[in-house]
Amino acid sequence: MIGTFSFIFGRTVRNMAVYRLKRMREPRYLIATLGGAAYVYFTWFQRWGRHSHGSAAQALEPMLRQPRIAGGIELAGCLILGIVVLGAWVLPQSAAALRFTEAEVQ
Repeated sequence: MIGTFSFIFGRTVRNMAVYRLKRMREPRYLIATLGGAAYVYFTWFQRWGRHSHGSAAQALEPMLRQPRIAGGIELAGCLILGIVVLGAWVLPQSAAALRFTEAEVQ
């Protein structure tokens, strides 16, 4: 059973990779992939190659330890998230996420 699972999992991963590589012929997918790769490089891999003496997060750390400022940032984040969720609930998409035929519903 494990052999069957690993075969199906391996084929699924391979097919997904081939499908996504074929989509790179379209400029919008190529640009999005290059942007994602640049994001990963600049946020993770570039930092490993150098030794920094300070970062923006370290500079903001004393300010964020103050309860008034940290609470305000937390409140603003919660309000923004609440507005997004409320907007998605009140203004749903016109098309259903899953479409079922009459036979599937029965």
